[in-house]
Amino acid sequence: MKKIYLLLITIVVFNVANAQSCLHDGITFTTQTQIDNFQNDYPNCTQIEGNVTFNGSNITNLDGLSAVTSVGGTVSIYLNSLKSLEGLNNLTSIGEGLYLSYNDSLINLEGFENLTSIGGMVVIEYNQSLTSLKGIDNVTSLPGLFSIKENDNLCDCSVQSICNYLAGSGTAWIEYNAPGCNSVQEIEMACGVGMKEHNETQFNIYPNLSSTMLTIESSALPGKTDLTLLNLNGQELKNYQITGCKTQLDISNLPAGVYIVKLRNETRIQIREFIKE
Repeated sequence: MKKIYLLLITIVVFNVANAQSCLHDGITFTTQTQIDNFQNDYPNCTQIEGNVTFNGSNITNLDGLSAVTSVGGTVSIYLNSLKSLEGLNNLTSIGEGLYLSYNDSLINLEGFENLTSIGGMVVIEYNQSLTSLKGIDNVTSLPGLFSIKENDNLCDCSVQSICNYLAGSGTAWIEYNAPGCNSVQEIEMACGVGMKEHNETQFNIYPNLSSTMLTIESSALPGKTDLTLLNLNGQELKNYQITGCKTQLDISNLPAGVYIVKLRNETRIQIREFIKE
């Protein structure tokens, strides 16, 4: 019995020693070497107490931070070469705020799947390649204010956490993103919040008068929308699966005339016309 008791004490001490609070004053990462050497430079550092800032032109991955489970302060990421947040997969909570700005290569927020709590403000701005907020789906505790703006290609904002936040009358400043994320109302439509009250068109077609290529910008969720091209007799000519914010159709082989584009997702059907020269 005594041996078992001593073994339990040893296990508890081992776990405590390997899950420590650290860096009360926070840390700023400016090089990839800092990140790669983090676990050697700060052994057993899993719970960073202060702010964490990423600001370096040569930082391309965050793999060296896989041991970090919480940040007590803010997390600020300004990395124009970072393509993925993988490496932060074990981060579960951010105490004071999340700032993602000027990450020109970042496409989505995958890597934050275990993040469940964010305190303070969330700012997602000026990320030119960002197309989706996928990755923060599991956040259940969100702050009082969101700012999502000036992300030119961001069209998929209707992840579960954002939908829940807006359904709960959360305050959000959302503008100047791609169609689908240009306003609270657009995101609510994609989420299904107040769907019956909204009849706005969910996609744009341009140019309306074309001879070769037609571009379709859809605010429906990528991967969940079917696109059908029809003639005025209702005959289906082509079928596509929407997989992104923008879809280009080659219409060069179509005879001149008026055609119909139909988009169908889980909640509605939208129809628009265009003219082939």
